Amino acid sequence: IVTGAMDCEVRLHMMSEGGEHHCRVYNTHSNRVKDVEVERGNPHLFWSAGEDGLICQFDSREPSDAHNILIDLREDPSVGRGAEIKSVSVCPQRPHLIAAA
Repeated sequence: IVTGAMDCEVRLHMMSEGGEHHCRVYNTHSNRVKDVEVERGNPHLFWSAGEDGLICQFDSREPSDAHNILIDLREDPSVGRGAEIKSVSVCPQRPHLIAAA
C-alpha cells in the first residue's frame, strides 16, 4: 500500500509473511502529497503528485533516498510560481504515459 498526505511524505507500507508491518518513508515533496498511483503490472513502481508542483517516480527495489523527479513545475516560467499538481494517473496499457492535473 502506498500513501501520501499533508505531512509531505510518501509512505510504502509492506506486510511480511509473519504479519509484521514495515513502512518505508520517502521525503521528496516540500508540500502536501495529493495523489499516488501504482503501476498495475509492476507493483514496485509508483508515482506521487504534490502541491509543490512535483511528480516523482519511485521504485521499491531502490533505497528510499533514491527518487526520480519526473515533472517539476517550480522552475517553469510558463506555469508560474505556486503551480500545484492535484492528480496523477498512469495508463494501464502503456505505463510510460502519465497524465497530470
